[in-house]
Amino acid sequence: MNEKDDQISSANFWADHYGLIGEYVVKFEWISVHLRFVMQVMIEGAQTTHHSKIKALLADANVGTLLNSYRSLMRTSDRINHFGVTVISRFHSRAIKLIEQRNEIVHGMLAVGWPSDSIQPTDKILGYKLKNRSDGATSKPISISLEELRTIIQECEKTMILIQKMYKCYVEGGWEDIFAVTSNSLELKNQGG
Repeated sequence: MNEKDDQISSANFWADHYGLIGEYVVKFEWISVHLRFVMQVMIEGAQTTHHSKIKALLADANVGTLLNSYRSLMRTSDRINHFGVTVISRFHSRAIKLIEQRNEIVHGMLAVGWPSDSIQPTDKILGYKLKNRSDGATSKPISISLEELRTIIQECEKTMILIQKMYKCYVEGGWEDIFAVTSNSLELKNQGG
């Protein structure tokens, strides 16, 4: 095999890594889209317009701001109860973890197939994320397997469903019928399909 063949083989190997990173970024951004849309409907109702004032307010908000606003708006429901408050709290904690993972991946320096020939093909995405701390800047290593990234992508998909189900409870109530809560988790009850 010559050098050009090695480069093509290496590029083909790393394509899965880049593909999963791209899929993850898109799935995560759909969480922001869902948060914006649901909050717009919560505030303006179903008769929203293309040039909505709420759209203007939410357009540039980052996902952390959207998440905090969503949590606060959910608490304004006439259908909220103690169990619903617990669901909202668990959802918020779960989404914060997802945001932190996203920030590490998207804002980290990832070494996927570069910067040198010494990086051997692996099923991991490696890199580091710079962090400022009170004692100075530091770097945190990033090491995520492709399987872990697939799991994070699935968590993004579940989060979008949770947003929709929570909105349903915001309007109709029935938190206990839809959600199962334990001391450290939030899941959907079997919805029969």
